[in-house]
Amino acid sequence: MNSAPTLNAGKTDSDVNLLANPRIRVRNKEKAKIHIGDKVPVITSNVTSTGVTSESVSYLDVGLKLDVEPQVYLDGDVAMKVGLEVSNIVQQVKSSTGTLTYQLGSRNATTVLRLKDGETQVLAGLISDEERTSAAKVPGLGDIPLLGRLFSSHSDNNSKTEIVLLITPHILRNVVRPELAEEEFYAGTESMAADQPIRLRRTGVLGGVGGQPAGPAIPDSVLVRTPAASDAGAEEAPAPAEEGNAPADKAPE
Repeated sequence: MNSAPTLNAGKTDSDVNLLANPRIRVRNKEKAKIHIGDKVPVITSNVTSTGVTSESVSYLDVGLKLDVEPQVYLDGDVAMKVGLEVSNIVQQVKSSTGTLTYQLGSRNATTVLRLKDGETQVLAGLISDEERTSAAKVPGLGDIPLLGRLFSSHSDNNSKTEIVLLITPHILRNVVRPELAEEEFYAGTESMAADQPIRLRRTGVLGGVGGQPAGPAIPDSVLVRTPAASDAGAEEAPAPAEEGNAPADKAPE
């Protein structure tokens, strides 16, 4: 068997750009959830008092999870409660019974935004910087001072990631909202209501029991004068004389 020391010197640089462009439609004041990633199985062993072992499997969500709850205002603004979580598997952990579990790394952010329709907001700063050093050596020979490096290998891993979230709300209306100028109409002023009479018109007759009217007959038009209009009115005309009767101050011919 021939063995010779091997020198492995190398450097690897890599840039990774993960881009996700999810779109979701949600009703006003309702919650929406987005998950982009994997479901990692976790096996749990249970031992009963009789010595029977049973296993159950549960799943953990790993990756990017986004929770959004919008609220639309009348002026076109959208307030959103945003919850962002980014998780990844750091390493596998095996228990003494052989059960395999995982150590997870997580980055979380929760905020409340208020945006215009079509406005884009950036949520950044979720940075993860990791440095790892590992070594492999030949037992005994790798521990020799100075010469031990010939029988061992070292590796350094640097990992830096940053999550940037760009969120843009778009309002979808089932009914087209009229313009502001069309929503307003001129109804006069308070002084006009005091100076001018108000005319009430009959719009319908309420029916009573057995087809009889519910109240006295209502004329087609009723003229109602306000106090200001009554004060400014003309003097009252004298009552008309009854037929066959002359005025009191004039003798009959």
